[in-house]
Amino acid sequence: MMQDVCVVDTTYHKVMRELAKEGLDGILLSDLANIGFVSGFFTEDSYILISGQGKVFITDSRYNEVIEKKCPGWQVVCVSPQRHLADFVAEFCEKWEIKTLGFEEDKITQGLFSQLNASLTQHLSVIEMKPAGDIVKKLRMIKRPYELDCIRRAARAADDAYLHVLKLMKPGVREYEIAAEIQYQLKKSGMDGESFPSIVAAGAHSSRPHAIPGEYKMQIGDFVTIDMGAKYRGYCSDMTRTVVIGAADIKQKEVYDVVLASQKKAVAAVKPGLRCCDLDAVAREYIAACGYGENFLHSLGHGVGLDIHEMPTISKNCDIVLEPGMVITIEPGVYLPGWGGVRIEDTVIVTEDGCEVITKIPKYLVEL
Repeated sequence: MMQDVCVVDTTYHKVMRELAKEGLDGILLSDLANIGFVSGFFTEDSYILISGQGKVFITDSRYNEVIEKKCPGWQVVCVSPQRHLADFVAEFCEKWEIKTLGFEEDKITQGLFSQLNASLTQHLSVIEMKPAGDIVKKLRMIKRPYELDCIRRAARAADDAYLHVLKLMKPGVREYEIAAEIQYQLKKSGMDGESFPSIVAAGAHSSRPHAIPGEYKMQIGDFVTIDMGAKYRGYCSDMTRTVVIGAADIKQKEVYDVVLASQKKAVAAVKPGLRCCDLDAVAREYIAACGYGENFLHSLGHGVGLDIHEMPTISKNCDIVLEPGMVITIEPGVYLPGWGGVRIEDTVIVTEDGCEVITKIPKYLVEL
């Protein structure tokens, strides 16, 4: 997948401005999502090195031809048994007179760090490798129109796949059968695939926020939580709905209504200028007032984009301020071990005066 060249050039210059603020002459990117964001091309087993003197894609023979074609303005070099990644990095750092090189400390192994350090010190008398933190990830928080269009497209496909599998859910159907059907429907609709392995959790399993679909057969009276998303041109969507097989009992309706009310309150509260921790509190305080505070086990949500979980985190510990163009999830939940649980999740785009909800599935309690 390739983005518009003008967009990619603009992104490169934004990265360079951030490097200057951090006192970095260049940066080696190894996070594949960050590589795609900066270069416009998404691949595997590749790295990019950029500085004010140039930009180079370091890959292998599987990708060099297509990268050369789709990434104008980038120099492409191929690693081989004879030329290691570290050798190329050192060569370009010397050529570009890089004295301080940033790297993504959470995406590099100790072994590779040691190889880089050894090669760099052989070529250069003075060079410092400096952790670059979240420089690129922070830039990714504000989505460009192209990115928003991709995320909307992924959300529509996920909605359609959900409506399809809803018709298949009945007593005797196994969790993994629904999960497999979701995957098939998303690929059939032209998506890259799932944005993450779908969660299908029935009965008591629904009390586990990240349950893995298994052989359990749905039964009358079960809550079933489906957490799923699509990926389109590298960009993710995310949504969750909880339904009941058969008629809901009084307790199920009570818990569902608590989660739904908290979710609606949080969606209505989204606006620029609001801190993520304050948004989390909107839903958390309501759930706590209803007596289920200890059963809300996770943060209210997270950013969505090239990764299914990215900055910002909508949690009580995050003071990042919402801005137009951010894409986040709102997904409160209540989980009662041995009984079941409810989670309701929408993906929303922060706008100038509120938010755009791009998950279109109704949120009333569905009784199948």
